[in-house]
Amino acid sequence: MKNLTLAILVPLVIVVVITGAALVFGGPGKPPPMSSINNPFKNIDYSDLPAASLLVARDGVKLTFRAYPAPGNSAKGSVVLVHGSSASGISMQKEGTLVQKQLFPRKWGRPLLLQF
Repeated sequence: MKNLTLAILVPLVIVVVITGAALVFGGPGKPPPMSSINNPFKNIDYSDLPAASLLVARDGVKLTFRAYPAPGNSAKGSVVLVHGSSASGISMQKEGTLVQKQLFPRKWGRPLLLQF
């Protein structure tokens, strides 16, 4: 019985001492802000950002989008880029420009690229 009491009491005392020390002396300091998370779009060139357009869906919901029309009139399709709920269409500028200018002219013709 004495061994069982020690087996329970010793770890409990250790946890209490560590918790007390953390409260008295404080924990680790506050880490510095990570610019890669707080400012991920800081260095992106927005000079060629297309104007936002509005589309009214069948259910009446208004959707804003930016169109990246293909150079020339040989579009064979389209791509829709959808951002997450915590972003905006501006955050898709780099991907939109990349697909518009590099990927589709080589692979699938020249599509119209929409981003919602």
